Amino acid sequence: MRLAKSYLLSLCALAATMTVSCKKDVQVGKQTIPLVESILSGDERYNLQLMGMYSKKSSEGAIAVVGTKSECEIYCHKLLKSDFFDNIDGSSKPDALPDFAGEKIVAYMDQANSAFDGYARKENTSLLREITVRDFLMAADTACSIAAFDTLKMDKQPRAKIVILASPHMAEYGKFDVDTLTKSTKAFINVISPIELVKKQAGFVGVITDKTTSESGIYEKILGKRTSHSAVQSFECDSTNVLKDFLERYRKNGGEKQIDAIVMDADQFDPERLRMELKEIMLVQSESNVACRKIISQDLKFITLSDLVAKECYRYLRDENIFTHYIAEPSFAVYETIPVKGLDPLSYDSAQKFTDEYRYTRKNASDYTVVESAVSIDYYVSN
Repeated sequence: MRLAKSYLLSLCALAATMTVSCKKDVQVGKQTIPLVESILSGDERYNLQLMGMYSKKSSEGAIAVVGTKSECEIYCHKLLKSDFFDNIDGSSKPDALPDFAGEKIVAYMDQANSAFDGYARKENTSLLREITVRDFLMAADTACSIAAFDTLKMDKQPRAKIVILASPHMAEYGKFDVDTLTKSTKAFINVISPIELVKKQAGFVGVITDKTTSESGIYEKILGKRTSHSAVQSFECDSTNVLKDFLERYRKNGGEKQIDAIVMDADQFDPERLRMELKEIMLVQSESNVACRKIISQDLKFITLSDLVAKECYRYLRDENIFTHYIAEPSFAVYETIPVKGLDPLSYDSAQKFTDEYRYTRKNASDYTVVESAVSIDYYVSN
């Protein structure tokens, strides 16, 4: 996978007692968006009927990943290559077979509305909440526009049994509305937010992310507010000494609390490499290494976020007994969102995509659709 080389580290305190108690009661009193209210009232009949399709659990359906192009690539690549479990008894040991053998992995790359950090900057997160719900509905639907040049004609697409909201921005602002919709309609479709899996990690957690995500402050917003003992900081680190640079900057900025886990939200950071760095810190005697040892727990963990998601998907499919049980390699499909035609010409840039000014300031998100990607599937698998 070709991923950006720049990254930052966000350090977030997650008190064990707080992570255990982060249930839906934190959303008590929060009102859902008008789109969800319209669906539940029956005004949006098509989408209400769509949710009705999920009234019973089924082994038919795909694992859908919704997010930016890069986010979808990371999670889809992991799901296609995952081998954490024995496919016979489900034990946690590789068996040289794909964990998701016979399953269909589908990416819904939201090219029309990303990057998602811009909505908060423009103070228009209500629009991002609507986009999150609409993207979820597109992933749950069984129809899509046939092509970018003919959005009125429809084609078939696979239904979903799992939808992964890969973007932390979607998780923070829109997952509540998606959950409201699925729970109110009793829809049997599992919605997974990777960042919520991070919240299950007890103790003091550092998050390695890309520069844009770190500068947006989204992890600080999500993780920091979950505990009254938050001590969130972001550092740009030297790529040749990730762990050492991280620990030294944390210490120099007054950090004293021991770090229990470091979570990576991109696959360009190899946990094994960080373990080698840790081994050197523990064995090589130097003043800086001794100082670093004081701020890491004895069983410091390195966790790749895409690994957490793959394991969560596997356990869910096995617990609910909704694997397809087909004897085949996992298959892959890609869909992309595009702006609809016929808007004010000033809404489009030279590539016929939304301009940033229009994208982040418009009133509603009924102006884009989803089509099957014209890019070769092999491109996404091999890059």
